[in-house]
Amino acid sequence: MKLTNPLHIIGLKGLSEEEIEIKLTSFFALLDCLKSRDEFLKIYARHLGARLLDSTTLNNETEKKLIEKFQLEWGSHLSIDKLKIMLQDIETSKETNQAFQHYLLQSQIRVNIEVNIRVLTQEYWNEPLLAKVQVPKSMVPIKKHFDSYFASKYQGKILTWAMNYGDAEIIASFDKKYTLIVSNIQFAILECFNTQDTYTFGDLQAQLQLIESVLMANLIAMVTKVPLLKKENYSDMVVLFHGAV
Repeated sequence: MKLTNPLHIIGLKGLSEEEIEIKLTSFFALLDCLKSRDEFLKIYARHLGARLLDSTTLNNETEKKLIEKFQLEWGSHLSIDKLKIMLQDIETSKETNQAFQHYLLQSQIRVNIEVNIRVLTQEYWNEPLLAKVQVPKSMVPIKKHFDSYFASKYQGKILTWAMNYGDAEIIASFDKKYTLIVSNIQFAILECFNTQDTYTFGDLQAQLQLIESVLMANLIAMVTKVPLLKKENYSDMVVLFHGAV
């Protein structure tokens, strides 16, 4: 049983406030059997982060209610404060996106891409937020606009872009047009094939500035699981990747 994803385990969806409270009380009675609350909260924070960034949580209010229950039952705890800030980051990001859209409108800046940007307080997120990868060219203009907006509003704060979370909805043309939902890193890889049909692994890695293991994992997925690319062994040392047709 995965206690770190309790909202799905104990079935809170569609329940009344009173029913939710009864469920949570029973859940915390089970948690009293844990040997280490610190270890549980550490793992819980990692799963919460994944749920929030993947948008797989039931809803933020229910997550907030559970965190409040943690604090009520277990008292003040740095790990619980971290959970609160993670939720706060997500809520604040919604307001930031709305303000950014208003900024673009007021500045009469037109962009041809829709984005939902999440600004996270890095030290409070257990998951590694940074995977160095070249930002896709089609995203560069809106990235520059957001950088300018953020710098003007939050002076002194450093904004670093993390591409290993989030996804993109793109239109891909093969034999016909398809709408694809891909990770941001896969989006960056596929966009390379807008300029040429074939790459070696080394060429892709150099262009994307992506570490070998991450690039390989994403290429394997796009060659085998969902065949968006074709792989050809050109020699013992060179593997060519082609846009699938």
